[in-house]
Amino acid sequence: MLESLQGSVGRQQNRELRGNDVYTMWGGITEIHRNLSEQEIAQLTSWLLRRTPRLNTSVPKLVEPAKEADIRLNEVPRQKITKMGAREHVDRFFDDGTLRLGTVRDFARQEHNEIGDGQEDAPIVIIGERIGYTAAGSFEGGHEHYVFCTFLGEPSVEILEAFEYDSYYEITDPAGFSNAVGNAIGSRHADFGRCVYAPYRALQGLVADSFTMRRIDHRTMEMVGEGRNYVKSLPYVHQKELRFTWRMKMEVGAPRLVKCPEAIQFAKRID
Repeated sequence: MLESLQGSVGRQQNRELRGNDVYTMWGGITEIHRNLSEQEIAQLTSWLLRRTPRLNTSVPKLVEPAKEADIRLNEVPRQKITKMGAREHVDRFFDDGTLRLGTVRDFARQEHNEIGDGQEDAPIVIIGERIGYTAAGSFEGGHEHYVFCTFLGEPSVEILEAFEYDSYYEITDPAGFSNAVGNAIGSRHADFGRCVYAPYRALQGLVADSFTMRRIDHRTMEMVGEGRNYVKSLPYVHQKELRFTWRMKMEVGAPRLVKCPEAIQFAKRID
């Protein structure tokens, strides 16, 4: 079995994996019918990163992936959720509910030091687990989400200046806000959660008992839920981002202005 395992985890890592592993390869994606140790997860993550374009620069032999559990998807935080922006845009939101929804492709193209992040639309390595089962692969595409970025806590003067903003407001009911915007744009699914910041785009999480690799398409990326949309580069950790995402029926590229007066009731002015 070790000879076959070379195709899924690489020669360098095979010495650390047991020879009686039962696994299957589906279109370059790995299935191993047992759970891996933390070191094996780190080895597998490193190997996948090194074979993935845009992610394969200066990757060490062991890489600990970000944890889906740390995103705390749809869990209301104790801190305030604040939205920073230009005063004219804040005024417009409280006037008629106008919001600008971004996309990862738009963020990747932005040149602003705080708003832009060239890794937002990069591929991602995903490790999914359940009892007695591990699935892993590197994925790209599937950019079907509109994104709304907020800040956890009260932004300092320094943070506002870094973004070149002069106003902000609080989202008092994130679930209500998320549902209102989702209804306005006809999204298929809505989430909010904390971004996790990591040196490499890799995420480890749980897969459902019903998950299977026998149907390989862009939906395979969802094997750890929507968490892949919340992994950000480590240099942006100071942004303390809580992100709202709305999945649409098709891929989206350009940002979108939407009027959602129903969302105003779930927010309040601070300044």
